[in-house]
Amino acid sequence: MAKGRVVTDEVETLIGWVSDKHPKWTAQEVQTEVHLLLRDKDPAIDEGWPGLSKVQKILARIRQKRAEPDLQDKPWSLATLDQGYRMPNEAIPGVLKVWADRLRNGKTLSIREAKWAARLWGVKPEAEELSVLASQYARAERIYQSMGRPFISGVLDARLMGFNVRMSGTAGHEAMIPFWSTEEDVAEAERMRQEKPKMTKAEILAGAEATLQLMREAEAKGMVVDASLLVGDSGIPKRRRRGAR
Repeated sequence: MAKGRVVTDEVETLIGWVSDKHPKWTAQEVQTEVHLLLRDKDPAIDEGWPGLSKVQKILARIRQKRAEPDLQDKPWSLATLDQGYRMPNEAIPGVLKVWADRLRNGKTLSIREAKWAARLWGVKPEAEELSVLASQYARAERIYQSMGRPFISGVLDARLMGFNVRMSGTAGHEAMIPFWSTEEDVAEAERMRQEKPKMTKAEILAGAEATLQLMREAEAKGMVVDASLLVGDSGIPKRRRRGAR
């Protein structure tokens, strides 16, 4: 690649992805990481490309866009269904399952993530895996939004279907998404699953109360929620059936 070459949409996408993963990095650090990733794909790339000044301009635009408030990145609850963020009723139990899993791990669920969980729960119904997927799609969508581009999910979709898609051999600027980031998400989910600490009695009671609160909110919306959907291997006790010992 010759010096001075125009930075393509593919490279801008890569800059956006790196800066999203490392929001506190300087433009110099982002440039270095982007260059190394590009060099892995094309060893013939010129040293120092893309230039620092170009990376600084792109980052300034991206960070300005990210600083603008977006309601989709606010915490989700059943009440947000009345605020223009509706989803099919049949998807709500799956979203509640993801939300309960997040609460048990001290995390929140954004409206954007809930939207993707509702779309994907029929494909990946297990809470932890669905949570990771929703996070991946929401994160990618937010990155495209910060660059003022329509979201292209082709690579994520292909991986969802089981295809081992990498940066090479894929058309469009989604081909530049470095999947080491999503693989780290999966590894982190697996680590949490293996290292999940045993819950204390107080934590179990608090979790049970949170679960009941989710059910009350659902019932207030006129929905019937099976409690077992909100109870996995978390340690939260299921309600004992009448007459059970």
